[in-house]
Amino acid sequence: MRSARVLDMMNDLEKNLHQPVMDVLGPEMGEHWRSRTRPAFALTPRKGDGPVVGHVHSEPSLPADMPWPEREGYGPMSHLATIDLAALPRGVLDFDLPEDGTLLFFRWSFADCANHEDSYFISGHSTDRGAGCKVVYLPGSTETARRSAPQGDLGGFGVPGPLRLAGIFASRVCWDITKAEYPLLPEDRKRRLAGAFDEWEAEGFNTQIGGHPDPVQGPSVENAPRGDLRGPHGPQPGEEVMIMLATIYDANDDVHTYWFIRPEHLKQHRFDDVYYDYQC
Repeated sequence: MRSARVLDMMNDLEKNLHQPVMDVLGPEMGEHWRSRTRPAFALTPRKGDGPVVGHVHSEPSLPADMPWPEREGYGPMSHLATIDLAALPRGVLDFDLPEDGTLLFFRWSFADCANHEDSYFISGHSTDRGAGCKVVYLPGSTETARRSAPQGDLGGFGVPGPLRLAGIFASRVCWDITKAEYPLLPEDRKRRLAGAFDEWEAEGFNTQIGGHPDPVQGPSVENAPRGDLRGPHGPQPGEEVMIMLATIYDANDDVHTYWFIRPEHLKQHRFDDVYYDYQC
């Protein structure tokens, strides 16, 4: 059940976020576009009064027998973020996360590849040979202890601190997909549509759980069909379907990271084969 605090956050963030785009698209296309929104948690490392739901760039808590995640053939990855699943409101997202425990995100960063300048991680699955990303799920009953990164300061740049719940919003289909799937021929309407999206950008969030991806450089070949876009250019029969688990902004590298997961793996609480993409 959603608390009054959660409902207040939803109301605050959803006021007029979509109306400017709907006004340009018109009643029929606008309502169809709005119906494709997906609920998402907006997270921020900045100070505020929102509840703490995780940490960024901090020392993670790991089981004593768990080795530090490494990129095969290169070395340890950096800890990007930890999400406390029990701290997230229930009944908000359109998929079910585990009710307790933590999700830990690790990635091969620019700092990690200081001695491997030509080996920055390329988008792919976490199970690929030499993959530079990993999501670890630890149930709430797991015994853990804080652990320092084995590479010391090399991968530890970035200011450690709490990650707060800034609000809940209806994540919209991004500009590039809207432009492609709802073609507007008159140039004046194209300009108005771009302006309507610009109004949102000031309110956008760099870190979120759930929702649609909003790649800073537009959808890449790798991630364009992977979200649940629910439109004519979404996944076709027989194609692999993934939904976005999280977007996390790494202020250290100035990199936006996108993490996708198969819906059936999410239902099984399996996070061992995620898909990772990044844009600068």
